Amino acid sequence: MIIDEMSYLTFNRHQSELLFKVVADRAEKRSVIVSTNLKFSEWTTLFENETMVAALVDRLTFRSHVLNMNGPSYRSENSEQDMD
Repeated sequence: MIIDEMSYLTFNRHQSELLFKVVADRAEKRSVIVSTNLKFSEWTTLFENETMVAALVDRLTFRSHVLNMNGPSYRSENSEQDMD
């Protein structure tokens, strides 16, 4: 499962619980990829329940590879080249 650009949405309590259930059910069974421009510590801005955020991050990061690709945007670089 791929969750792309998660930082562009906010989740109410019910939506947060549904997402947590899906991720928790997949934990250690199937892959989950999440892309976001937020640090884990900033995920509390997306979800109403801070305790659930901690549990969600715990499930996502257990036996995982976290790739920090902090740098210039690939899309921005290519858009600038296309304008030349």
